[in-house]
Amino acid sequence: MISTVLVDDEPDATLVLQSLLTLDFPDIEVVATYHKASEAIKNIPILKPQLVFLDIEMPGTSGLEVLKALQKQELFCVFFTAHEKYALHAIKLDALDYLLKPLDPEELAEVISKVRLRMARNQIPDYSPLLNSLYDRKLLRIPTGKGWQVVPAKEIVYIKAEGNYSVLHLLNNSQVTVIKLLRKFEEELEPLGFIRPHNSYLINTLHIKEYLKAYGGSFVMHTDVEIPLSKKYKHVLKGLFST
Repeated sequence: MISTVLVDDEPDATLVLQSLLTLDFPDIEVVATYHKASEAIKNIPILKPQLVFLDIEMPGTSGLEVLKALQKQELFCVFFTAHEKYALHAIKLDALDYLLKPLDPEELAEVISKVRLRMARNQIPDYSPLLNSLYDRKLLRIPTGKGWQVVPAKEIVYIKAEGNYSVLHLLNNSQVTVIKLLRKFEEELEPLGFIRPHNSYLINTLHIKEYLKAYGGSFVMHTDVEIPLSKKYKHVLKGLFST
């Protein structure tokens, strides 16, 4: 049996897919369905499914961001969406498996056959080019009195909480202040490799220069700012660095 998880914010679409899989593919076992990206990110590492059907477009966190958060998991992924947008174009270029909504049973059967063949050959697709392009394209819109300021996620070194405000510290040493709680940024940016080492900080792991063990631990960023690691958040070290 191929253990399978479905991730889609539309319950009706999830039900249709689950019904088709149950009726036509006896070797596919749907072990869970999730309508929120956060639930999928939390539970998939526990369930360790072999196959995930992942909707590209979900509110808040996209399906591709979910996959980036799960990139350490060895799994096969089938993307599906209702729109022929850039993300789908990139998926096609990387020869990854996808389906368009509304689901076509024949196309589903073709994709399942491809997945079975990949599994038999133990050919787990390389999702890194797709995920790297996602990271490069991720832009944050910061409201200003005149409109919006656009901040690329890759330019953020760390974010510091200041009450109901958050201050974005960028690679060029400039700062951007926004009325938004740090936990909201955490939900949005965690799939892109940001971690929370302290109640007051969210840091971009891309810009960690050094980790210091003294005084409970701290991260030195590429801008030479030192961010403390609190005891509450020691778990972020697990799997962060390869040796």
